[in-house]
Amino acid sequence: AIAMVVVWLILLAPVLGGSPVSAGAARALFAALLGPWLLSPVLTLGGSFTPAYRAGHTWLMQWAILPVVGVFLALCIGALVRAWRDGRIGRSTLLDARLSAFLVSAILTLLGFGLGAAIRGSTTMVPAHYHASVGAVTVAFMAATPGLLRALGVFDSSPRLDRLAGLQPVLYGAGMALFAAGFALAGAHGMGRKVYGVEQAARSLAESVGLVVMGVGGFVAAAGGVGLLFGQWAKAR
Repeated sequence: AIAMVVVWLILLAPVLGGSPVSAGAARALFAALLGPWLLSPVLTLGGSFTPAYRAGHTWLMQWAILPVVGVFLALCIGALVRAWRDGRIGRSTLLDARLSAFLVSAILTLLGFGLGAAIRGSTTMVPAHYHASVGAVTVAFMAATPGLLRALGVFDSSPRLDRLAGLQPVLYGAGMALFAAGFALAGAHGMGRKVYGVEQAARSLAESVGLVVMGVGGFVAAAGGVGLLFGQWAKAR
C-alpha cells in the first residue's frame, strides 16, 4: 500500500505540474502508514496460532491502512479538482494514461476497502477483497513501468505502444473489478473459500453467476496483463 501511494504521487505530479501532497504532509502520512506495522514482530512472539497474532494483524490491516490511504486519496482527488477548476487540466487530460491509471487504482482500492468491510466469514468475499486491493497496487505499478523502462532505454516507444500502455491499466483494472465482483457475489450467498471438489458445488444461481463473472473478469485481466508484451513482440517482428 505504501508503494502504491508513492506511485500515485509519481503518476500525478507531471499531470498536475507538481506533487498533489506537500512534502511535510507526505512525510507525516507515510510515517503514520508505516509506524503501526512496527508492532508486527511483537505479535509473532507467541507463534502464528495465537489470538494476538490473528487479531493483531487483522486490526493492523483494518485500521493501519485504510485511514491513511484514505487521506492520501482525498488529497490527490482534491488536487485534481482544484486543477480542473483553475483550468490547469481539462478534458484532454482525461486521456492521459497516468491519470486514468490513478483513477482505476483508486477505484479498486475503494472497492477493496468496501469488500473487506463486508467480510462476515470464510467465504469468497475474502479473495474478492484482496484481489481488488492487490489489483489496485498492480495497476499503479503497471502504469509507472513504461516510463521507468523508457528512462532506462529498455522500452522502445511508438504511438501504438503508447496507446497500449494507456489501455493496459484500464483493461486490467476492469477485469480485476469483475473478478472481485464475481467472487463477492458468490461469497455474499455463502460460497466458501478454499473448499475443493464436490464440497465446492454451487448451490444457487447467484453462486454460479458469481463464478462465471469471476472467470470473465480473470480473462479480461489476463488480456490486459499481457497486452503490452504482445505489442512489444509484434513491433519486434
